[in-house]
Amino acid sequence: MQMTLRWYGSKYDTVTLKQIRQIPGVTGVISTLYGTAPGEVWEMDDILALKTEIEAAGLQLAGIESVNIHDAIKIGSPDREQYIENYITTLERLGQAGIHMVCYNFMPVFDWTRTELARMRPDGSTVLAYNQAAVDAIDPAKMFESIAGDMNGTVMPGWEPERMAQLDELARLVQAHRNGRVAILELGVGLHNGVIKRMLAQIANACEHTTYIVFNYGQAMAPDASCETILVDGDMAPAFEEIARCHP
Repeated sequence: MQMTLRWYGSKYDTVTLKQIRQIPGVTGVISTLYGTAPGEVWEMDDILALKTEIEAAGLQLAGIESVNIHDAIKIGSPDREQYIENYITTLERLGQAGIHMVCYNFMPVFDWTRTELARMRPDGSTVLAYNQAAVDAIDPAKMFESIAGDMNGTVMPGWEPERMAQLDELARLVQAHRNGRVAILELGVGLHNGVIKRMLAQIANACEHTTYIVFNYGQAMAPDASCETILVDGDMAPAFEEIARCHP
């Protein structure tokens, strides 16, 4: 077993490779190209530059977390094929560079969510922490502001400013259509992912005529929203095919 530490790159991480090298037993790091947007092909020169920087510090680039998946792939939009090809090309280049472990996630909207980024431990060290009660009580519209204030100058994957700007666009879209008919699709959101469910419920409550549709195997649970709700405990594909037949 190899002991590694997550490293967010020299531009973003307050912990240096030199400091990581001093931790007993740690021989490598898990990192990524933080300046690359989801869907972009990773340039070989950038991959090798990251690997060389880490190896120069006496450590190994043991793996990548992560090669972010473009939203077009997640939702199956028509342009997804190009992004799949880009993803394959990046994986091939990582393999050619001698990097054979890649972690990825398929999370919608947000990446990893924590309620605290620097909880103090009795020994003085700080750790990430998650508290479900805190998530249930948080105002989603103010969530990024709360998280950003705890980032200590770093950029969290999935919480980049450009991604957060999309939430502002969503808020403007909801405001523009709040008096019309709105359908909200909740696709595969887990029972304990209160952040997403609470945000969608707030959108539903902000609109006068909303239909809230939940697709989930065994976990189709109604939201905390005062609107028409449809629960689908099964595969979403046949339902979408039926909708397409009714509304070509």
